[in-house]
Amino acid sequence: MPALTFVAALLLSSAFLLARYCRRFTARIKHRWQSLSAGVAVAYVFVNVIPELEEHRPTVAGTAMVIVLSAEKRIYLWALAGCVAFAGLRRLRYHKPADPRRSDRADLVYWGVMAGYALYTLLLGYLLIHREDDTLLSLELFVFAMGLHLFMLDHELVEKFENRYAPRGGYLLASCVVVGWILG
Repeated sequence: MPALTFVAALLLSSAFLLARYCRRFTARIKHRWQSLSAGVAVAYVFVNVIPELEEHRPTVAGTAMVIVLSAEKRIYLWALAGCVAFAGLRRLRYHKPADPRRSDRADLVYWGVMAGYALYTLLLGYLLIHREDDTLLSLELFVFAMGLHLFMLDHELVEKFENRYAPRGGYLLASCVVVGWILG
């Protein structure tokens, strides 16, 4: 199975590289692609991730927060926290500085967003090894859903950060997927 997960890591990282060559095509149908990739990612969470979290209810029930929330609510709270963190990364605003010499804030926002997505893609690579359901079908669904999601993420980052992201940003995030797999 490690060989298959390595191939999966390469496929996920290639989503960033493939997106680079498909930018003209995706720019024309951007909203359709974004809706499709968001729908696939959300469907994956509801069909695959939340049932896996549910299996850990006994472990969650034994934590100190048992007084505050029921185990079921804590499981969904963890899933919600992940969605909120991802949405927060997407909402960070980037404003082009009027004076190019004063781009300190722009650099800070860019590198903050890149650090967040680097951790995110590291986690995706790590999860290729440490998934609860280690069947081939589960791996295929994960790679399809997350690959489509990363494909569109590249397009969004190019759109948001233009020349800052385009030269090397995709390569950085693609390598983070493989590094995450190695850490796994």
